[in-house]
Amino acid sequence: MKRAFSRLLCLVMLLAFAGCRLQVPEFSEPRRSRLYGDFSFAEVQESLDLSAANVKTKDFVNVEEAESDMGFLAVFDRAKAEVDLDYDEYTVSYDPDEDVWMVQFRQIPGLTSWGGSKPYTKRTGNASQTVYLNGKGVTLLIVSGQNKA
Repeated sequence: MKRAFSRLLCLVMLLAFAGCRLQVPEFSEPRRSRLYGDFSFAEVQESLDLSAANVKTKDFVNVEEAESDMGFLAVFDRAKAEVDLDYDEYTVSYDPDEDVWMVQFRQIPGLTSWGGSKPYTKRTGNASQTVYLNGKGVTLLIVSGQNKA
């Protein structure tokens, strides 16, 4: 009787764990993602030379407001449309005072590029592109550069 109860309890725990696991969203791309806390878009703007070659202030893909709410995944999808970087990781942050999202796409040196139709290659670059979008999904700014060590 005690053994049957233990088996039943294990089965219930496994089913409960499997049910919880199914509710977790699956991200097939990119390999790693993170949601960070707040940042200050005003501080970012103050720290940048907006006329620098690595700063893009016009000719964006996202020039019209999104029709849906701008949650984490919608922000990622819209930012991804602006990026020409083969990235390994992205991070998302939000400035609630300015209602601006920041999505940084990064390459990680040493990782193998899965590249779709491209052959497997060991990544040597460490480039990044950061896309800033307002709360309606319109791109405000893109900054390209190298990752900081």
